Amino acid sequence: MPYAFAMLSKLETKVVLISLLLLLPVAGGLTTYVIVQMKESKEFTNKVNGYIAPKWLGYEIEKAQKSLVTVECAGTFGSGFAFDFDATDISDGFSFKSQKATENSSYIVTNAHVVRNCGKSLPKIVIADNSSKLANVISLDSENDLALLETDLEISPLFGSYSPPRTGYWVMALGSPHSFAGSVTFGNIINSESNLIFTTASLSPGNSGGPLIDNEGYLFGVNSGSKPVGQNFNISVGVNTFCVKLINCPDKRYWQNE
Repeated sequence: MPYAFAMLSKLETKVVLISLLLLLPVAGGLTTYVIVQMKESKEFTNKVNGYIAPKWLGYEIEKAQKSLVTVECAGTFGSGFAFDFDATDISDGFSFKSQKATENSSYIVTNAHVVRNCGKSLPKIVIADNSSKLANVISLDSENDLALLETDLEISPLFGSYSPPRTGYWVMALGSPHSFAGSVTFGNIINSESNLIFTTASLSPGNSGGPLIDNEGYLFGVNSGSKPVGQNFNISVGVNTFCVKLINCPDKRYWQNE
């Protein structure tokens, strides 16, 4: 007989044993429940569930705002953001088409209509700490309303999303509407068509050129405008459209195979 039971009467021993037998299934059930909950938590992360808001929304906003810029051109204001390639992009063969690359430059994506009226002057970009610098327009895609700028300011870049922009997915739009830099709106994808993504994330004058971001902080597209008919029907140009004139894309694009 175990030492713990040595000082107990036979009746007390029976009570303890019966209690243990009753508790074991309960404990086993709780253990199974915890394991199932952990498994569900692992399966339903943002990486596989684009319909939910980020678990750490404040962090995602702060991170995205570091990539955001205000673009000033001939007295008008728009938005833009730093964009680059991650290790997977580079290994897959993505690169900028411009031959003017310098090692310390950041690349800024915006709308073509934001910089179209600059004339001979250079667009000025203003970053999060309110410092500013002129930027060079190195590529213009008027057909898809995209422009690529270059600056020697070091700006934290955004990277393209590998998830397809499915209807109902959560999205966040950033920009400088009415010159309010760093503004954020939230919504969902309504639908998509060809190279365009339609969302409920509100856009206003000055939002043009800002990023549309998924719930992991990756880029879905470039905010470009709104449909005048309907309610809260906003338009973004999908990141795969960059492959037309801004970047060299291999056969595999961001969500080509989806």
